[in-house]
Formats: sequence, structure tokens, C-alpha cells
Amino acid sequence: MIKLNYLTKYLIVINPISGSGKAKKYINQIDSFFLSRRLEYKIILTEYHGHAIKIVQDYEDYYDVIICAGGDGTVNEIVNGFNFNLDKTFAVLPIGSGNDYASNLNLAKEINSLLEQILNPNGKFIYSDVISIRFKENNIWKEKLSLNAVGIGFDAYVAYLNQHNKRISGIISYIFAVFKGLKNLKAINFKLHIDKREVQGNFVVVTIGNGKTSGGGFYLNPRASINDEILNITTIDKVTKLKLLKELPKALINKLDKVKEASFYEGNSIRIEFDEPYFVHSDGEILGTEVNEMEIKLYNHKLKTIVG
Repeated sequence: MIKLNYLTKYLIVINPISGSGKAKKYINQIDSFFLSRRLEYKIILTEYHGHAIKIVQDYEDYYDVIICAGGDGTVNEIVNGFNFNLDKTFAVLPIGSGNDYASNLNLAKEINSLLEQILNPNGKFIYSDVISIRFKENNIWKEKLSLNAVGIGFDAYVAYLNQHNKRISGIISYIFAVFKGLKNLKAINFKLHIDKREVQGNFVVVTIGNGKTSGGGFYLNPRASINDEILNITTIDKVTKLKLLKELPKALINKLDKVKEASFYEGNSIRIEFDEPYFVHSDGEILGTEVNEMEIKLYNHKLKTIVG
């Protein structure tokens, strides 16, 4: 593991509504931590959806370490603002509703301990892979980046429901969304081109993972690793609502491989066609509700990220 040189200028991007607003209570603590150590830093609170993208684009030239204080949605925005040619360092304070990307980093649980981990000149880092996404919605092609996972089908529909109900947070919020989403469970005909291999099927879920978990702790891509230069793909065949409800808890305890309807693949690039437009998410954030074609590839070892 590579050792991190001591970095002196810190940009902390805080999403104050992360974790159903619980992130607000950490603002003063973070500020006091940096102030007491006489470090050069700047704290900026996001004010609207997509704001973190602009913040990073406006300030990353000057600051050495970009710290995300929020959940997976804020992580997703920050990576979409990065200029990877600048080789800045990324760190996460996981204080959001879902912290799936951070769960891959072996971080300290307590905020001050984690901040010390970030400042420690002997701290460690990895170069995380980054997912590149091209997707077509209403005959218009768009592009986005993802750090943790891309989901199509039931997984994305649940993410949509979860995103529009933030009265509760974390895995409980996601489970409520699962029960609500079961009312409209549907399978879609997919054609996946994974490198030179073709996979076809009638699936309720297709998920492409850089990280292992989605939805705050569901192991939907249990074989994934964020720096192994491989995309992990999971498909789940058409099942009844009762069957899905019975089998889905296995993903919480990393036993999805015991579900006979689940299949696992690996690749570097994927082209996906589906026979009707549907929901797609990236890191829990909805990319579109009527997407019908996608092209996904992996940028290897792209983002320098602090780990524990």
C-alpha cells in the first residue's frame, strides 16, 4: 500500500441535508477540528441538487484534498466534478443516508478519528476505479460518472422511491422503499454485451458494481472491488413478488450467491439494450426514468482515495 504525503490545503464539501438532515450537527465539529490544528481549509455547504459538482470545478485547482461530508449522492456529485488530470486526493466522511462507497474504504467510525486518519502523514490511499456511463433517454445520449454502482430495473425503481422519501435514512429507508416498490415489480427483456460475450434474459434487476453494496448495505455485487480494474455484473431472473421478498434478505448478509435466479459476470465494457424504457440509478441517484440503452466502461485506477 502506498503512503500518502502530507497535504496542507483541504476543501470540505458538506451536504447539510444528508442523513435526513443529521449532517448539520457535524458542521461545527469539522470546523473546530481544522481550526484547532491551524490548517488551511475551506468548508462549503451544498445548497441545491448538483451543487457539489460546481463547487469542485470552481475550487479543485487550489485545494489538495477534496473531502466529501455526505452520503453516496454527494460522493457521486463530487466525482462528476473532478478533473482527474489534476491528480487531487479524495476523502469521505460518510454521514449520509447511504454510505455504500465509503464501506469499501475501511474508515474509522468516529468523525474525529476519521479526520485524523485523513490528516495523518502516514495515511494510506488507493487509486479507485471510476465507472463511465453513456445512456440514452428519449433518443438523447447523456454521460455521467459513477463510483459505486449502476442499477437498472427493480433496484433503480427502489432507488427512485427512496430518493423521494427522506423522512427516514439508511437501510431502513431502503427497506421501506423495497416494500413499496414490490407493488409494481416487473421484469424487462435485456440484452447485455459484456466484452465479447452476449447475455440475454428477462430480468428484474441488472446491477453493475465497482463496490460491493447498494442501498445502504445490500450486497448486490458481492465479488466487486473498487480498484481491481473489473466491472462486476449481477442479474436476477424474473421472480414472483413473494419469491423476491423471500430471497432479497440474503443480499443483506452477503449470501446472494445462494439465490438460484442470480447470475454473476465480469467485464471491462458493457453495452445494454432493454425492450422498454425504465429506471436507472447511479450511486443511488436517478439518471433517468425512461432509459432504454446504455454503454458502460471502467476507468482504471482513476481517483486517488484515502483509506483506513
